[in-house]
Amino acid sequence: MTQREIVGVSVLTALGAGLRLFHLGTQSLWLDELFSVFLARRGASEILAGTAQDTMPPLYYLFLHLALQFGSDEIAARSVSVLFGIATIPVFYLLARRLFDAR
Repeated sequence: MTQREIVGVSVLTALGAGLRLFHLGTQSLWLDELFSVFLARRGASEILAGTAQDTMPPLYYLFLHLALQFGSDEIAARSVSVLFGIATIPVFYLLARRLFDAR
């Protein structure tokens, strides 16, 4: 990976982070977000039991449980999704580079 690519991916990741973080906590939580917070406030065993009854992935709720230890507002409730969304930008670039690089 060249220095130019690293700078480009860094700029795009920073731009993506800015767009995801802009007004993050201004809107109230939606119904599905409220359900996620409701489930994530339980203990780990209850989270696993609650997600086993449906098709929901338990790892997300365990991460959300951890994030809610730092706060219980809209920003804390959306932080896991935001962090994974930001991390996806360079990962997707590296995947696309590997799949489509003609060198």
